[in-house]
Amino acid sequence: SSNLLDPLLPTGYVTVGKKIELTHERPTLIGETITLILTVTKIEGDNIFLEVAAHDALGLICKGIYERTISNKEKLIETAYGRSKHTLL
Repeated sequence: SSNLLDPLLPTGYVTVGKKIELTHERPTLIGETITLILTVTKIEGDNIFLEVAAHDALGLICKGIYERTISNKEKLIETAYGRSKHTLL
């Protein structure tokens, strides 16, 4: 989803996963090719809402909703380091 959304944002901004709800519909075998379809359904302020559907060769295997938020990349990194024992270089 970041590959889909981030290039559409101004320089210095990224999207970050905030909430995801998935329902697994059917099993699939290890090694199967999975196709993931993301559809933007709503944008509300800095929040982007997406529908998610995953398919293997036989059909739907999971579906759900995904919420991402737009963040200033520099501030996001500062916040992450602020929570850590590490320091910025």
